[in-house]
Amino acid sequence: ACMTSSLQGFLGGVGVTLYNALFYPFLFWAGVHLLHRVAIALGLFKVEEGGSQLELGWITISWFTTGLNKTFRWLGQHPLLSKFFGVWFNVGVVFGVFGMVSCVILLAYNLYHILSLPEEVHPLTPILPGVNLPHNQLVYYFAAIFISGFFHEFGHAIAAVVEGLPVEGFGFFITLAYPGAFVSLQSCYFETLSIPSTLRVVCAGVWHNAVLALFAFLLLQPAVGPFVASPLFENVNDGVIVSYVDEVYTEITPYSKIVQVNECEVKDYISWVTCFLKIKESNFSVLSYCSELDPLAKEQEISQDCCEASYNGPLMCWSVPDVVSLDGLAKETDKRFCYSARALVTDSYCPTSTKDRVSEEFEKSIESSPHYYQTCPTGSKCYTPVLPHPEVLLQIKLEEGDGSTKTITTALSAGHPFHLYQSVHVTEFQVRFSWLRRFIPSHFPSIIQQLLQYTCSISGALAILNIAPVYLLDGEHACKKILQYLFLQQRRYFGSGHDLTLRRGLVPFWSGIIFKLTLTLLLLNIIISVSV
Repeated sequence: ACMTSSLQGFLGGVGVTLYNALFYPFLFWAGVHLLHRVAIALGLFKVEEGGSQLELGWITISWFTTGLNKTFRWLGQHPLLSKFFGVWFNVGVVFGVFGMVSCVILLAYNLYHILSLPEEVHPLTPILPGVNLPHNQLVYYFAAIFISGFFHEFGHAIAAVVEGLPVEGFGFFITLAYPGAFVSLQSCYFETLSIPSTLRVVCAGVWHNAVLALFAFLLLQPAVGPFVASPLFENVNDGVIVSYVDEVYTEITPYSKIVQVNECEVKDYISWVTCFLKIKESNFSVLSYCSELDPLAKEQEISQDCCEASYNGPLMCWSVPDVVSLDGLAKETDKRFCYSARALVTDSYCPTSTKDRVSEEFEKSIESSPHYYQTCPTGSKCYTPVLPHPEVLLQIKLEEGDGSTKTITTALSAGHPFHLYQSVHVTEFQVRFSWLRRFIPSHFPSIIQQLLQYTCSISGALAILNIAPVYLLDGEHACKKILQYLFLQQRRYFGSGHDLTLRRGLVPFWSGIIFKLTLTLLLLNIIISVSV
């Protein structure tokens, strides 16, 4: 019965994954073909103006143009630039050769890492929309693929012109749900190129991807990104700026500056993340507060309705230490009541009465706070919010105004802390000029930052994996040319009298073995990564 239940759960999960993976692409392509029919009826579908054309297949749509050919020729044939590109693409060949060997080693290591440490983060992880990529990240994902593909094919096109190879055109496509770019070269001329020239053209794409990934990585560094963005954006000191917030959190607005979460100070984005990680590490421990208010003084006005799980109102359930008489003996207990959270939350902390919700590490850290009292001052009592695990009550300190007009306000959030973390997006940057904030949204720096992160990751992956010696990748052509160089032009390995026909046969023989082994290694990485 357990096996049947597990199998049903597995098949159910697979069914949901397949549904998500197939339904949305089907819906997209159904809409594309519907628009195609309308365009045909209006005579707008296939437009060939200035050497451009749009074509539609069953699951592919492509746009091809010759409009960039003049730009490619100008860049590749310019007297000064051509000398630079000669050195540039030679470096690309060195990168491609070392990248091919490194790629195979990395795939083997990654497979070993997956099998031996399945719970750890692996060096290479496939990104699959709907599986391990949230839907709200799809725009960044596809934009990064588009940018990386453009730079990849741009490198091929410039290298081809430098080597005297005619470029027929340049284009973009979408196949199923993945965008990409391509450059059309005249294959009859491509076959006549020398081995070094062919390698310069073939390795140019991954070389440009490596440079793009490095460029995006540098822009993400604290010493580079703020300097480049300084004309329009400024780095926020001692806090983070809210770039987007879910409408549920009415007390927090875009452009608000968050400086503290409970006792955790927020200096930058890293410390913002660290604050929530500390909450998780503390087993979602709760804070208790010293307050001079005495809600229990008026017994008739206090109820416990909000302590019920079905309650959905503005009050919060609280507990306070109390002493009751049981069989003539005094016994300590917790008395629960309903009251406003904002009225009882203060900046003074005390030992919580719910010891099961406090870890030892958290208790030690909070006891070191200057706002902690082992016993509340005279006239105050220690109040503890009563929330189901792992919900907590968070104090978010917001800084408003500039200079001498700075004020600190407090926003309260009761619930799972990670819900707040996911609903409030923050950045370390804000628009430098207040009048410009009317035109540039507060989350624009976050958009650029996430796009750079995806571009760095995807372009770097293309630089490594596209040079793998596998069928249909750039590594296929590069590997064949390297083997031709070794077997056909390096006679010292075989002797001048060695049969040329035999040496020619070694190229497809060894390339076939290398391609099959690397393809198997690549497929095992993908399949096992997704399954675990």
